[in-house]
Amino acid sequence: MGIERIDLGEEPYEVAQKNMVRWVAERKQERAGNRLFLLTHPPVITYTGRTPADQLPPTTSPISLVEVDRGGHATYHGPGQLIGGLPAPANDPTVRTEGARVRIELDFATRPQFSAAFKLLSGRFSLSQLVCTAAGARQAEDPGIGTVSVTVTASVGGAEPLWSADGNSGTRCSHAGRIPGAASRPG
Repeated sequence: MGIERIDLGEEPYEVAQKNMVRWVAERKQERAGNRLFLLTHPPVITYTGRTPADQLPPTTSPISLVEVDRGGHATYHGPGQLIGGLPAPANDPTVRTEGARVRIELDFATRPQFSAAFKLLSGRFSLSQLVCTAAGARQAEDPGIGTVSVTVTASVGGAEPLWSADGNSGTRCSHAGRIPGAASRPG
C-alpha cells in the first residue's frame, strides 16, 4: 500500500487541526488510503496547559497562540516550515533538541507503514523538507543558534532503527518553504 502525497500550501493551524481529525477518522474507518498532507502555517505558537509561562510570547506579540492537547513546550509554526501530517495508525514522532542538534525519531506500528513512509521520504524533496522544517523550528526557538544539524531515524515497533539520515540547515535548505507540485485538497 502506497502513500498519496497531498500538497495543501499555507493553511491556518486551527483549520489544519480540524481537518486532521477528520482525515484520521476517514483513515481509521478505511474510507481513505494512506495520505501524507504537506502544508505550512501562518505564524502561530502552539502550547498546552503544561507549557511554562516563560516560553509564551508577551500578550502584545502579533503571533497567534493556539492551545493544543499534546506536547508540553511552546512550538512555533510558520511560513517556510513544511509540516507533514500522516493520518495513519503510526506512533507520534519523538523530537529531541540539544543546542544546535535536532533528533527526530519515527516509530511505525507496522513494516508496511515504515516501507511506505521510507519510499515517500526518499523522494527528491521530502527528506530535505523534513530537515529544513526541523532546522527552521529550532532556529525560530533560538535565532542566534546558527547552523542546525538534524538526524532522522525510523523504526518499527520501538526496535532498533532500520533507517537513519543526517542533514543540516547550512547545506540542505536552499528550497526551504517551497512545496513542489500543485496544491490539491481531499474531497
